[in-house]
Amino acid sequence: MSGDPEPDLQKAIYALNVLRQARFSRTEKAARMVEHLAYVTTNTGSRTPEIEEAQQAAWAAISELASAIEQETFAPPGLWKAAHRAIESWIELLK
Repeated sequence: MSGDPEPDLQKAIYALNVLRQARFSRTEKAARMVEHLAYVTTNTGSRTPEIEEAQQAAWAAISELASAIEQETFAPPGLWKAAHRAIESWIELLK
């Protein structure tokens, strides 16, 4: 059930790096970048429940951020921070 955590760790680190880049990008580009993260961070159901919950929390925070950027062309700093924290929590569980 637990499998090799390396691909998920790489995915989580990638998500954190893209999120950091998106935060300082123009709105249209940031929206595309964050929407892409919502796609690549979907839950696979192949990890321990604790890791699956952390991945789901990261996905939910990223999806909320993507929605805010798309609908309002602006996302409050709290949404960026929440996504950042959720991804970091996911990474910590994968180490």
